[in-house]
Amino acid sequence: MKYDIIGDVHGQAQLLERLLKKLGYQPDLTGAWFHPQRKALFVGDLINKGPEVKRTVKIVRRMVDGGYAETIIGNHELAWIEGEEDRISSTIRSYQNDPGQFKSDLEWIRTLPFFLEKEEIRIVHAYWDKNAIRQIIFWESRNSFDQLNDQEPYRMATSLLTNGPQYQVSTDEGIMHDQFQKSRMKLRWWNIDLPLYGLKEKPLFFGHYCLLNGPEVAQGNICCLDTCNDQILQLAAYRWNGEKELKTENLIVVTQQASL
Repeated sequence: MKYDIIGDVHGQAQLLERLLKKLGYQPDLTGAWFHPQRKALFVGDLINKGPEVKRTVKIVRRMVDGGYAETIIGNHELAWIEGEEDRISSTIRSYQNDPGQFKSDLEWIRTLPFFLEKEEIRIVHAYWDKNAIRQIIFWESRNSFDQLNDQEPYRMATSLLTNGPQYQVSTDEGIMHDQFQKSRMKLRWWNIDLPLYGLKEKPLFFGHYCLLNGPEVAQGNICCLDTCNDQILQLAAYRWNGEKELKTENLIVVTQQASL
């Protein structure tokens, strides 16, 4: 199977449709986007920030239900699942006139995995950690989702996969982000000297890290696809054709300047 791995969409439904067209996908008779020879894999964070969250979820959900795509939970979906209303305000606004669909889509989000491991590639939202993945598999095999919310090892494991490693910020730094005072900040783990993902591991695709300069093949088996599309309307995909060594030329980007 050949895959198109798509970065954080964040409610940019029009941009997603432009990218799908560029990748050669087209709607089937039910309206679900498909490709006759490929499958789309989304790295999570379908929701929040953008103006068309509900339509974005509809597009991806139709693709998943049709067998044309798979997607995982990102940190924004995790906030939705955990009921953090102050962190999903744009998502709530998008569904404000359709509470039934809000409930249905949330229940669907709750069924999604936190990671994908294919025969030759891996997909996670922020960080691949084998111990955290083992914890998730262990707890999910023994508990319902409602019970899992009370399991601290499970919560820590899902947070690591969806938020990545973080570092403590001192209070006098006064860092604000998305109108929140930040006590912890993202660690771009692939840019530090300590090797946290070995060169002999399967190619890994992730999002989360808001790269203003566009998607990045950071090393031969690591690719970040989050293009920070709440600031510049840009969405990226990696067109994977079976290669073990990832290539920058396989990155596909569609861009539209945000309106002022």
